[in-house]
This record gives sequence, structure tokens and C-alpha cells, in this order.
Amino acid sequence: MLVLAAVSDLQYHRLRGAVVPPFSLARATTWDVALETIRGRPVEIAVVDPMLGGARGQEVERLRVLFPSLPLILYTPVMTPELAPVLLAMGKCGISQVVLSPTEDHPDRLRDLLSEEAMQAASHRLLDQLTTALAPLPPELKWVLEDAMRSPGAVQTIQQFAARARVDRGTCARWFSRAGLPSPRDILAAARVLYAHRLLQDPGFTIEDVAKRLGYAQAKTLQQHARKYLGLTAGEMRLSLTADEATARIVMMTAPPRKPATVLIVDDEAGLRRVLERFLERHGYRVLSAGTAESAYEILATEQADALLLDIHLPTMSGLALYLAIIHRWPALEGHIAIMTGDAEAEEVRTWLDHHHCTVIRKPFNLKQVADWVSSALQRDRSSGAMDA
Repeated sequence: MLVLAAVSDLQYHRLRGAVVPPFSLARATTWDVALETIRGRPVEIAVVDPMLGGARGQEVERLRVLFPSLPLILYTPVMTPELAPVLLAMGKCGISQVVLSPTEDHPDRLRDLLSEEAMQAASHRLLDQLTTALAPLPPELKWVLEDAMRSPGAVQTIQQFAARARVDRGTCARWFSRAGLPSPRDILAAARVLYAHRLLQDPGFTIEDVAKRLGYAQAKTLQQHARKYLGLTAGEMRLSLTADEATARIVMMTAPPRKPATVLIVDDEAGLRRVLERFLERHGYRVLSAGTAESAYEILATEQADALLLDIHLPTMSGLALYLAIIHRWPALEGHIAIMTGDAEAEEVRTWLDHHHCTVIRKPFNLKQVADWVSSALQRDRSSGAMDA
């Protein structure tokens, strides 16, 4: 993680003694060099002396205006009358990390501050946003992705990615395939576009600056990738997408395709089963069906169902007894089973429902009731309800 050091010679010497991997330093002896370094290199944190070069804090305020997402640490000489109003103004700009030399700049203190500010760095926030999408990958591959985010130009191809992970190209590709993710090259390119979007929220960066900083040979390539992964030009994504919206688009692209939910229909009326099967399949569900309690139990032993539609009157066993057997064997299905019956007012059924909270779909029912119940059942883990016609 690259740290800009816009400080005096003595302060830089002390920083060098404190900085250890994963941090490295980029020296800037003037404010112009500091701006050039931020725009052209992957600077994640800036340690600056507000009095560098005879300044009185105005250059730090300028950095804050141009690059509001860049974490800043003020590293200043011992408090003087001239410095006090500068620090007060910096506090009003939202800069709270201040180190006074030589009283507070012990190496351990400097390392702790860098580690703390690293949590606010653009690459760290980006990785946080992509955590869910990348969760299926082995730890060694996630480490390479994290490293690539901090040095965007260093890892751009599957060969480079595999070499960093110390595996061959085929193994690397298979890992991504098994996780249901796009290729490493697509993941890296999409992540770089998301990083570019984050940087472009700072007014101090031009599209050309961001392209150079992220290792693109030319800004045209960044524009092409922005269209491919976000559906917008770099200029459009800068103005029209929030950070959350950009992340959602990238995560949607990288997320493994969702499998359709499975609904099991248990009813001895073959005609009704076929109607429900066709209806639910048109709504995008995978549908299994059984005409007996025994068949239903066998299906559940080998298939994972997400919701069940269960008739009460089955040939060899009451649907109510089957319900109890199912939730005893597969307790996660409680709240995901609806009883179908035309005898909801029968004493046996009413007594049973007094002791077991379960959704009831009364026959004859309309199909919209079924669709509404399946949808709601799949959106909750454990719940109960009643749906009367």
C-alpha cells in the first residue's frame, strides 16, 4: 500500500524507520510533486506536513478539496503559535489524525496510524464491497486479488494472476469456474473499473489521471472497460452512478448465477399437480411432485426443496402426519410448508391447527394465492401465516 510522504527530510527519515510491509513510501519534497504523485501513482494514504515549504495549511486544504477520499495524516513540528490556527482549520476540514514530532512520532505510533487509516483506503473499501461476490474463492486467490487492488497495473492477465497465486494457469481457471465466477481476467478488469469509478468521485482526478494510475496503456481502454462492465462511459459513470450503484452492477456481473428455487407438490390428484407444475414453472421455479406421502419423503431424502405444497388427504397417510414427519426430519422447512385442503373447518383439522402454526390454502384456490405464498415463504427463514380464500 503506497503512502505519500510530503514531509521534511527528518520526518521522512523517521517514517522510513517505521514503515514495514505492506506499506511503502513515495517521497514528495514539494506540493506540486505531491499532486503529481497522487494523480499518477496508486497512493492510498498521504502523510503531510502542513508547514512544508513555508505553507500555512492552504496546500492541505487544497488536497482535501481535490481528493476528499484520500486519508490524510498530519505530521507536524512541535506545536507553535503559527501552527495552532492551521491545525484548527484542518480539524474543520475533517482531518483528525495529527502527529507531533519529535514527541509523538515513535515508530509504533506511526505504524498504528497507518494501519488505522488503511481501513479507509480506497482499495480496502473496494475489497469490502466485493467480499460477498468473491467468497467462493480459496484464500490464496483472494490474497492475489487484494494485492492486485493495491497495485492495479501489476496483475492484469490470467498468467500474471496464476503466477502470484503460485499455481498453473489451468488450475487458476478451474478454481474460478468451480466458484461460478467469471475468468480472473474479467474479475480483475471489472474490479479496476470499480476502482476507477471510486477515484473519479474526487474532482482532482481526470479520466486520463485515473487510467494512468490504474495501469491502463491509454484512457481509451478504460472507456471500453467502463462500457463493458458498467454500461457507461467513464464520464457518464462519474456523474450518474453512486458508489453503491456501481458496486451492485459489478457484483451482479461477478455473482454466480442463481439456481431457481425448488417447490415440491404433494397431492394425489394428478390433474391438480399438473396445473400447479405448469403454473410454477412459468414463474421460474423448479418443480417436483409426488402423489403419495412415501414418494414425497423419498424425494426429500435426495432433493433439497425450498417450499412444499401439501395436500391433507393422501392415500396411505394423512398430510398432517406427513407434515410433522417432515419438519422433524428437516426442521429448516418449518414455515416453508403450506397445507392444501377443502376441509379447513373440519374438527380434526381445526384441532391440529390450534397446536401447529401452518399456512392453509383452501381448496378451491386461485393460482395467484399459491404464487404469493411461495414468494413470501422463500423470503423468510422461519415464519407462519394463514392464507384463506
